[in-house]
Amino acid sequence: ILWQTHLKIACNKGLDAQSLIYVWGRKEFCEVESYAKEHGIPIARVEDGFIRSIGLGSDLTRPYSLVVDKEGIYFDPTCTSDLEEMLSKTVFSPVLLKRAEKIRKYLVEKKLSKYNLYQNNSIVVPREKIIIGVVGQVEDDASIRYGANGMTNKNLLMAVRKANPFAYIIYKPHPDVLSKNRRLRLLPPICTC
Repeated sequence: ILWQTHLKIACNKGLDAQSLIYVWGRKEFCEVESYAKEHGIPIARVEDGFIRSIGLGSDLTRPYSLVVDKEGIYFDPTCTSDLEEMLSKTVFSPVLLKRAEKIRKYLVEKKLSKYNLYQNNSIVVPREKIIIGVVGQVEDDASIRYGANGMTNKNLLMAVRKANPFAYIIYKPHPDVLSKNRRLRLLPPICTC
C-alpha cells in the first residue's frame, strides 16, 4: 500500500476552497494547515465538550457535547478561542442568563460533569484547616503542553504545598489515569495533610 500524506487523502476526498477542515484538539497537520491558509480554507478545532459522557473518551465512548472552535481551542492560552472571545465581549440578555442559571442548577442537581464514572464518596476532612482540591491531568495532554509548560502533577502538588504549607490537600487523578487508559508519573490518589 502506498503511503499518502494527510493532504493527499483530504484532496482525494474532495478538499477544495468551499471546504471547512475539522481537526481534533491541537493536533498538527502542517501540510494541510499550510494548504488551508494558502487557499483561504477555514480550520475549526474540535474537542470534547464540558458535558462529556458516562464513559471516557479514551474508551471511545461518544461524547454528549463537542466544542467546535474556529479561532483556537479553550485549553490553549497561546491563542484566543471562540469561547474566550464570547465570554469577554458578549453582553448576555437577562433571558439567556436565566436559562443558563436553570441549566447550571440542573447539571449540579443531576451531578453531570465532564466525567461521571465513579460513585461519590464522602471524606472526613479537618475543619480547622484550609482545604484545597488539586485536580490532576494526564501529563502528555495538550492542555499541559500548551497551557502549563509541561508541568507534571507532582510539580503542581509541590507548588500547592509550598504556597499552602498548612492546608489539607486532596488530589484527584484524571479519570483516564485511574482507568489505566493513560499513564501518569505520579503514584495513585493521595491526600497530604
